[in-house]
Amino acid sequence: MKTSTRFFYIDCIRAVAIIGMVITHVLALHLDSPGMSILWNYLHFVVVGLVFCSAYVFAASRPKDEVIPRRLWVTWFGKRVFRLYLPFILYVLVHYSLWYALPTLFWGYGLHKSVSYVISTLLLTGGVDIGWLTLLFIQLAILSPFLLTVSRNQKIMPLVFIIYTAITLIMSFYRIPIQDSRMIGWLPWSYIAFLGYVYADTQKHDARLANLYVRGALVVGVLLFIILRITISALGQSLMFSVHKYPPDLYYLSYGIILTSLMLLVISNRAFTFSPVTRFITFLSKRAYAIFFIHIIVLDFVWTTMHLVWWEEIIVIGTLSVLATYVWDRLQKKLSLRQTYDPRLGDTD
Repeated sequence: MKTSTRFFYIDCIRAVAIIGMVITHVLALHLDSPGMSILWNYLHFVVVGLVFCSAYVFAASRPKDEVIPRRLWVTWFGKRVFRLYLPFILYVLVHYSLWYALPTLFWGYGLHKSVSYVISTLLLTGGVDIGWLTLLFIQLAILSPFLLTVSRNQKIMPLVFIIYTAITLIMSFYRIPIQDSRMIGWLPWSYIAFLGYVYADTQKHDARLANLYVRGALVVGVLLFIILRITISALGQSLMFSVHKYPPDLYYLSYGIILTSLMLLVISNRAFTFSPVTRFITFLSKRAYAIFFIHIIVLDFVWTTMHLVWWEEIIVIGTLSVLATYVWDRLQKKLSLRQTYDPRLGDTD
């Protein structure tokens, strides 16, 4: 199902992912409860959904025989990096400013008063934890033309996919140090990008075959997850997804593939006709990146000033984050700050 120039089932997955991310960060403050810890752990599929959606839209907007001049790719890279990095810098400046100016209202969630910390944050080499997501999407934006080309090569793609499967499988048992995860993370995440490219290209020409691919991915994902879970447990290693996420290994990715496949099967076979709901889902999807940063600041404020139970925090933080994003969105429109794109390149939101 496609609404206007958008793919509504992809919007739904991205909306679910950003909501799940908000809930995950709230629950991270309540891990002293076993129930909250379990729920927090099993919500860790959301980044898989975000990467898959981004890859899908990139491939869906580009015909297989499309040839784009190199100068336009350079322009596109610049705009993508601008759109990814500028909101991050804005978030850092706003959050630090609020923390310094209003210390009774903000406790500096995720921040540190250190020059080296700030520098590593701005360089995306360390610092603020959430910076890893910005770096990942910048890395994937740079690699996406090459990765898409590989995914469309019938001779090379099977071999590349086998290599990626082997790499992520090995990483499930021999973990890369977490401090190196930012620089190497693009490699296993490209595995999900490939799945998004293949699904998008198949969906264009044969929706039924694409549906079979999703069912196949679900079955394989379940088998891999069960086998890896049993093996990892037998080896006495941790089964917590957060341990296997930085960088992601096949145990973590197989779980994300299962949840993403299930959402695709459920959402793509349903017709949504209630306009307010579709508009709200589309808004969440289009502004997911802004909500991601805004909700961290809102979480800091709510945690500092209010004494709520976890489910109240989720409702309050989620609502305030969406409202703040809507206000920021309207302000951008009035000030004409939103960037435009070359129609030959399209928009990969």
